[in-house]
Amino acid sequence: MSHFLGRSNGWHFDIPTLIVTLLFVPLATYFLGILRKHGKTWGGFLFEGACYWVGRVVMHSLAARFTLKRYCRLELQKENKYLYVPSSTDVKLEIDRVFVNLTLEQQSTQTESYDQSTLFTAGNRIRVIGDPGSGKSSLVKRLFRDACLAATASPSKAKLPVLVELKNISIPNTIASKKLGRWLYDELKRSAARSAVYGMEDCFDNYARVSGLLVLLDGLDEVASAGYARVQDSIVGLSELLSNFSDRNTLILTMRTQLHQQIKDAFRSSFGKAVFVKPFSPTDIYEFLSRWPFTDRRVGPSIYAELTDRPTLREMCTNPLVLAMYVAERQSGSDPLTPESRTDFYRRVLDELLVKRRLRQTGPAPLPGKLREQRERILGRVAYEHLLDANQAANSLHWAEAMRVVREVMKCGDQEAEDIFLAIAKDTGLVSQEKERETFRFIHLTFCEFLAAHEAVQGQKNGVDRLIDMHRAFRKDPTTRGPSRLIEVIPFACGLVQRLLRDDAISKVSALGDDRLLARCFLETKNYEHAAWQTFAESTRDSLMKTAESSWNEQWLQDLHLFNVVVRDAAQCSKYVPITGGQIDLGEFYEQLVRKQGGNSLPRLLAAYASHDAPAALRLAEISGLNLPVDFPEVVIDNCGQIPFLSLVVDKVLSGSERSLAWAVPLAEAGLGSRLVAGFLGSKAADRGAVDELLKSVPCLGSA
Repeated sequence: MSHFLGRSNGWHFDIPTLIVTLLFVPLATYFLGILRKHGKTWGGFLFEGACYWVGRVVMHSLAARFTLKRYCRLELQKENKYLYVPSSTDVKLEIDRVFVNLTLEQQSTQTESYDQSTLFTAGNRIRVIGDPGSGKSSLVKRLFRDACLAATASPSKAKLPVLVELKNISIPNTIASKKLGRWLYDELKRSAARSAVYGMEDCFDNYARVSGLLVLLDGLDEVASAGYARVQDSIVGLSELLSNFSDRNTLILTMRTQLHQQIKDAFRSSFGKAVFVKPFSPTDIYEFLSRWPFTDRRVGPSIYAELTDRPTLREMCTNPLVLAMYVAERQSGSDPLTPESRTDFYRRVLDELLVKRRLRQTGPAPLPGKLREQRERILGRVAYEHLLDANQAANSLHWAEAMRVVREVMKCGDQEAEDIFLAIAKDTGLVSQEKERETFRFIHLTFCEFLAAHEAVQGQKNGVDRLIDMHRAFRKDPTTRGPSRLIEVIPFACGLVQRLLRDDAISKVSALGDDRLLARCFLETKNYEHAAWQTFAESTRDSLMKTAESSWNEQWLQDLHLFNVVVRDAAQCSKYVPITGGQIDLGEFYEQLVRKQGGNSLPRLLAAYASHDAPAALRLAEISGLNLPVDFPEVVIDNCGQIPFLSLVVDKVLSGSERSLAWAVPLAEAGLGSRLVAGFLGSKAADRGAVDELLKSVPCLGSA
């Protein structure tokens, strides 16, 4: 009893035990019931999710190893490996060999620049915009091939690339508008599956959700007008669909500048970044020539020298297509100095851009000759009237005047005239609007000048006479840009007139007393048998000789260069047709120039020339018979920082001529003093052995 009472007296009230008993035990029992009830469903969901992720990883690994690599190997062997150059001969170039890095700029508050290796840092929705022939299609081919090479090397981490020419897209009318994005996705998948690689469609879907697709949509401007709206909607829909799949999907869309100005708002939200293809620099031109597959390595520098002699032509060749066409035609000709070659070249370029290239893109059209004539009449008359009006800024044309010309030529109303002109702008890419429906411009002033000359010869009665009369009037008014306004138009016109009329045209130009203009006309017509040639050559020589060294400014250097070019051209033409009077001896001319001015005049002349255009200075020394590396090595050393000039010097070193060692001496000194020069010489692996041997033969280096 006492024991019982003792235990009873030890009892007390325990609050934690009460809480556990009354609160946590019921809650635990309740949650265990829920887990017992739903555990099977949740477990199944977790198991299926794990299987999905494991399966996707396994599927991606299998697709990468067995499907993507095979697909990319096949794609690398297709026609995308070539660039086709429109010319009188069938020129086909390997893109991996000749492609020169393009500069792509994004115009914003702060300009950003990219090339094909850094473009994807700009984002995953990019519009690439450029003029006709600027290299847009070449760029996407290079991007596609680079992506294929990356995928063969590391397929699990790479994107699946697919390249589509939008002109080949044909959307069935039965597809509803809201399903266009899905239709285009399926069309891209079908396009990839045509490679007949096992499991390609599953591989395509897997990459769209894991590593991402690289979709290259080329040539929005080549889509037919009737189907354009649906193609545009399908691209926007595709962008949204791929965004839902993965943020790793990348789309690149190319179009001409002229189309972009019309439709840019449609892609502002779905394609945020727009980058513009920049023209070739002189260095790019030289690099392109160095990559061209010439059988004779001396041809590239020779063509660069020709472009140096013709600055307006070199400026036009900053367009990669025009440059490629020029090289192809120059290479196919038996004689690079064929009369009218420059005028004929511009005519072929215009013929290509006006009709031929577009028809190859969109298919044949009836009566292409009449189509070309329509465009020549409209654009030619617009250009002709514009350049005869000195009150208009050069290459800034009035929209209203163009509409008037179209209405008069086509006998149509306002809306039809606007539609016709916009179609010409879109199809040819030769003109683009500056201010919408206010002003427009040609993509290059030279196109405007050539078309004006063509209209003067082909479409206007006494058109050439009017050009000459207007030039005379412009020269009397120094307050305008008139004196230089027609200085390229008149030579083009002289080159376009019939041979029967050339003597009369040259006589009228000669009567103007404008030697710079007359020199250009001689270059275009090669009419050195004309009586005016001898008078011109002697008066120009005397004028250059009389100019004091203190007055050797940029204009004098340009006149000197033009004199060199035209005298050399006359000497070449004298092989075929006797020229009037005797030939000018350039070597004697420079000897007299140096004696008259003093012993240090020529070095200063070459140094000034080189600072203006180093390759042109080298050209000047060549055609003047000067031993530049021996007599003026400082000119070589100081200007090797210009890559085109440096490349020309290296070619001289490797030429195997008697002067190779002489060129090696200043080149060696330039390499010792400049990391850029040393790096360039080290990068020329194919020629490095020959360069090293020549440099070792230089006494001061060979003994070091």
